[in-house]
Amino acid sequence: MNHTQAKALRVLKIMQNLESDGVDTVVLKGFDSDVLKELQKSNPPFCLFEEDSCLDFRWYRESVRPENLINLMNSLQGKKVAMTNWFYAVIYSLARILRRVLGKKIVAIYCNAEPNDHIYLPSSETVLDDDEREIFDCNKDRITFHNDPSDSLEVFRLYDPPKITDVLNFDTLISTVSGKNVKVIDNNSKFEALLKSKGLKVVAGFSNDIDYIITSRNDSEYEFKLAEIANLLECSGKKVAILRFSGYYSQSDKTSGIDLHEYLRNNFLYEIFIQYPVYTAEGSRTSISQEVLIRYLIDQHFEEKPKDLFFIASTGSGKSLIYQLVSSVLKDLDNSLTIVISPLKALMEDQVFGMRKYRGFRAEYVNSSLTYEERTTILQKVKDGEVDILYLSPETFIQHRIENLIGSRKIGLFAVDEAHLVNTWGRTFRVDYGYIGDQLKVLRKKEQFPILATTATAIFGGPLDTVAEIAGSLAMKNPWVVLTDVKRHNIEIKIEHLQAAGEKMNRLDKIEDTVQKVKELVERNVKTIVYCPFVNQAEDIKIRLEAFDSIRDKVGIYTGRTDDDDRKHNYHSFNKGDYRVIVATKAFGMGIDIDDIETVYHHCVPNILMDYVQEIGRGGRNNEQAYAITRYLGSDPGNGYLLSSLSIPQQWKLNHIINHIANQVREAVDRNNRSNKVDVTVSLDDIKYLLFTGNKWDEDQLRNKARVALYLIQKDLETRKNRPIIYRKGENYQYMYFTAAEEIAKDLMEKFPEIREYDKPYTRKSMYTDQEIRSEGSVYIVDVRNLWEKYFREMNISKLVWMIVNRPQEIFGAEIHPKIKAEVSLMKPLNAIKTAYDNLLLLVDQLANKTPRQTSLEDFEANIANILKNFPNLARREEMRAIILNYFSEQLMKGVQTNPGYYFWKQGDAFNRRLVRKDEFVVMQSKRTWELAFSSVFHDGLDNHLILYFNAGNDEDTRVKKNLLNVLDIMNLVSTHFSGGDSTIMQIACLDKTALLRMASNYSCELTKRIKKRIDLELRIAKAFYGAQIDNVERWDFIEQYLCGQLDLSTLDSVRDPALPKTDGLES
Repeated sequence: MNHTQAKALRVLKIMQNLESDGVDTVVLKGFDSDVLKELQKSNPPFCLFEEDSCLDFRWYRESVRPENLINLMNSLQGKKVAMTNWFYAVIYSLARILRRVLGKKIVAIYCNAEPNDHIYLPSSETVLDDDEREIFDCNKDRITFHNDPSDSLEVFRLYDPPKITDVLNFDTLISTVSGKNVKVIDNNSKFEALLKSKGLKVVAGFSNDIDYIITSRNDSEYEFKLAEIANLLECSGKKVAILRFSGYYSQSDKTSGIDLHEYLRNNFLYEIFIQYPVYTAEGSRTSISQEVLIRYLIDQHFEEKPKDLFFIASTGSGKSLIYQLVSSVLKDLDNSLTIVISPLKALMEDQVFGMRKYRGFRAEYVNSSLTYEERTTILQKVKDGEVDILYLSPETFIQHRIENLIGSRKIGLFAVDEAHLVNTWGRTFRVDYGYIGDQLKVLRKKEQFPILATTATAIFGGPLDTVAEIAGSLAMKNPWVVLTDVKRHNIEIKIEHLQAAGEKMNRLDKIEDTVQKVKELVERNVKTIVYCPFVNQAEDIKIRLEAFDSIRDKVGIYTGRTDDDDRKHNYHSFNKGDYRVIVATKAFGMGIDIDDIETVYHHCVPNILMDYVQEIGRGGRNNEQAYAITRYLGSDPGNGYLLSSLSIPQQWKLNHIINHIANQVREAVDRNNRSNKVDVTVSLDDIKYLLFTGNKWDEDQLRNKARVALYLIQKDLETRKNRPIIYRKGENYQYMYFTAAEEIAKDLMEKFPEIREYDKPYTRKSMYTDQEIRSEGSVYIVDVRNLWEKYFREMNISKLVWMIVNRPQEIFGAEIHPKIKAEVSLMKPLNAIKTAYDNLLLLVDQLANKTPRQTSLEDFEANIANILKNFPNLARREEMRAIILNYFSEQLMKGVQTNPGYYFWKQGDAFNRRLVRKDEFVVMQSKRTWELAFSSVFHDGLDNHLILYFNAGNDEDTRVKKNLLNVLDIMNLVSTHFSGGDSTIMQIACLDKTALLRMASNYSCELTKRIKKRIDLELRIAKAFYGAQIDNVERWDFIEQYLCGQLDLSTLDSVRDPALPKTDGLES
């Protein structure tokens, strides 16, 4: 039996099943005429026209002519019909009257192995008419589909995916098929030649004596080709096994003679490479050697189009040895450089120290902890070829041109350690991680090198496939993904369900419960990490533990608020065993190398199961028995869920930011720039106020949030248009402003050419009197970057900026007054702005009157919504909510006096937020402050554009007036552009201003919606895991299915839980 006969027989069997299922018409997609003619010979249960089986386009045309329609209708009436998708398209589009005779149940059979996608226009026929061009495209005489209506039908594939056994180890493959007849189906002739060189019996054609089919291809198109061949042999009475070699075999003449064991012994003092237990694509387990991964990367270095490697293995399993040994080999082969992106200063410093001291490597690192001189010395060594492996922080890699870092050195390997951070930190607080892939795209256009991504935890496959997501973000090319065994067999998971039906346990009860359990662990001398989602929870537990004299000196703390000296002390005390317990947030994680932790105790479990797996994995690294313990409440994941949700900027904020960029682009166009490509600058001060959450005004945190928001918009536009629309070109300090007495300014300009006069002296109206306040001299501008490069390289540029703002006398040796410039554009007439502003103050007055002395956040928000109904022309609810909570309310802190302009105190945490109305006298003062601020900035006779100068510090006048401009900006009454001060300028290239302006007009960020859906799905998975009544073995099986992308999501409970906080619009 040949291929054509086997295909026809397969179609016949499917047709027979469809007939019994009551199908009226079968559409045959992608079949050539040979198969269709063979099918006709088999007397199929569905009638197939002979002309249709010949794919006769002339007949298709003729059959739907008006004079032939009656005959065709009679031929189809009352019959079960089979037709090609070509004939179906003609009937569907050009002879719609015939649709009704095809019956109600129409399905398609698709030839998914080498489908036929074209037919030919006979030479005697004319070109396509207008109606036909709606369906078909014609290139010379070749006709293809422009619009195939059969695409909307239910489809039955000719072949199901075949059963394929993946083999990662080449020796295992050879031993399995040794002495058997094998057929190699592959487009790689070297692979077949290699198999023959191992003495295998490779047959040329197809016969019944084939025992195995072997391939190294892993694409779905080839899978169906294999299915077709397996079907052919099965029709001949022979069932064969299909083996796919998913591992690696060296094909390079340049590297085959390298003795990697010698490198291992000499550089690392090990005798053998690690054998990793790994998963195959089908989910079974096999093993692969560290040596194979290393040889793969070395070989790819010499390939014209190198492939990449994504390696997932637990901490301490030898991931770093892979790229370190590769760097040593590449140094000897061609002195190429290995670059490693590493997240933590301490981590890269420890690795470099160990490589130098114990292994003799020429290793260096560059991060922000180095002085200018240290950095310059190291980079010169790199350029001179005296460094083999260079560790970089993501910020260093992104914010510098590669030529400035490595000169003309060739990159041999680029490794991204802790690669999961690309799509976690890169979207939250360390945005330069997200830009690594963009930089790599640019680099790989100039030269080719392989990329290695390593991480301890990632999901491979399924709807949460983080491997594919990270690989895409890093622009990896067809990466070979190696996932090692995810089960930690020495860690026993113990989850005790605390809350019985009908019982309630509040936050303080849960803390007290944790304190008692941790006290028992300390008294039993069990070395334990106690994880908490919030800093205040960790601090509360630590304080309560200190009340017990017997354990007070055995407990430490490690959070994001712990200062550096205490962190080091607490880490070393815990490592040595002086502290038996460390109470921590997730800050105590990456870079923590302590191998004898016996228990990981979760006060509240994470909302993402992958985070839980990472955290419990810090126990038992010495392979001794360890325990992961939690006493679980159904509301526990809500802590992390809240934090995850709050890390996503709200839609209205992103809409505001993209429109701010759009306004900058319009202004650039108005300046006679007619190109569709425009460069603009955005100060982080212009947008950071939108990201304020109403607690402590943390400048660094707000600027990071602003960077993240810009990144999310950039990537969202890029995904939707499948090309970049905007991208970040760079971020720098640009200009700063100050006023000074004329003589002082003259001396400074003579001493520093980077200073020049910028604006004439100005006056402004005092907020509290009718007096005019005049500046001391003109306004001067400082080119701060050139100033730093020429005179102050002994300090970090950000420190120089801070010194100019806060201690200018120490920099310039003279008294100057640093300023922030605000360019304000009125978006409406001044009287309309004044009316809207008065209505805002009236709304806040009414809110203060209706708010009891103390109220919950939920009731406060309900009051805002009710009162807002009386002001339909003000901003939308979410904007108004942000304005009131962030600019008319301040966080209640011990020892901090009230500030003018605030009507309410906020107290409590995100789970128990309460609002406290201030005294009536304070409320009246606050209203007066807002009124005075407006009248001192805006007055009759103003142009639509004004320039203001504020003191660069955070004095009362500056704070109140900047708050005023921020509020008016949120209400779309003014647009404000800040410059100067200690904020950086983002340089943004707009590559398609037409697309940007069109999308900005009604923008909604699809990327953040997808991130939110992912967080919700992760919560459902986590709650199903924690809430399940299963044993330790079953829990590890659940984790395995989750990380291998094989979890059945249809069984999960709903994401919403009454105990979880609402996050819609939650900001404070």
